[in-house]
Amino acid sequence: DKNTYTVTTVCDGNYGTVSPSVTGEYLDTITLTAAPTLGYYFSRWSDGNTDNPRTLELVQDTILTAEFAANKYLISTVSNDSKRGTTSGDTLAAYWDYVTISATAKYGYHFSSWENGNADNPRQVQVTGDKEYMAYFDKNTYTVTTVCDGNYGTVSPSVTGEYLDTITLTATPTSGYHFSRWSDGNTQNPRKYVVKKDVTLTAEFAQTVSGQCGDNLYWAYNESDQSIAITGTGDMYNYTSGTQPWILFLEKIKKVTTDNTAASLGTSAFEGAIRLAEVHIGAKIDMIEANVFAPTTIRKVALPTIASVLPFTPSTVFLTVTSAP
Repeated sequence: DKNTYTVTTVCDGNYGTVSPSVTGEYLDTITLTAAPTLGYYFSRWSDGNTDNPRTLELVQDTILTAEFAANKYLISTVSNDSKRGTTSGDTLAAYWDYVTISATAKYGYHFSSWENGNADNPRQVQVTGDKEYMAYFDKNTYTVTTVCDGNYGTVSPSVTGEYLDTITLTATPTSGYHFSRWSDGNTQNPRKYVVKKDVTLTAEFAQTVSGQCGDNLYWAYNESDQSIAITGTGDMYNYTSGTQPWILFLEKIKKVTTDNTAASLGTSAFEGAIRLAEVHIGAKIDMIEANVFAPTTIRKVALPTIASVLPFTPSTVFLTVTSAP
């Protein structure tokens, strides 16, 4: 009689199943099948044969192991905006392995999350198939803190904005001062500022020692003799007490001089100049408005040849007028 032989089948790990072991007679033909589980493929039998299913003729007792290997899958990463950030971790990896992916934000941006809301960075992902992971980046927010240099003016409130936002900053000087510059050297006012980082900007002001006091009329203060010189042509602006452009020096002024092309002195121009003692009025002045010198301690007024330019009788108001030499 024929001998009987057994083909014993075994699985390499828990990565699949195989036909049951078989006992048959010499030269019987049997069929063996290996079936991989999800994520694996049949690689070979332990004797090197790669047929599956496999036909085998019984000639002896045999142990055959079905060997399986993990599938390879492509893990890829991408940024939602390459201008905002980059990603890394692209690889071909075996099923059920863990792979590390990461996102790197560019300046002005920060990593927000992966497309499924996961915010881990770097992130461990388990390989179950081909998969693309998208990283989302958002703009950073920065604060532009505004400060005044002393009590010489006001400035726009501090602003919090996103990276590359454009904001407008305005510095407003108090009377007697002018805006000089921002602490970073910029002299624009109002100023358009592009938000790129947290920053403190100080509005710097300086005393105004010269400026405009008419459409074509200008003034300048001289500290050495505490005088105001009015130059240019045309009429002086009218003022109310406390609004004169030379307000910071008003109580220091001792002398006022107008050149021979100025046409008028505006209302209340030197009202409150309590130390004013000397006034030289140019030849073309044809109007001195009300309260120009009230109240002062003027001792000398040099007028043009025609003293009738005064719209009042000087001796009855606040000073004694003498004709110009």
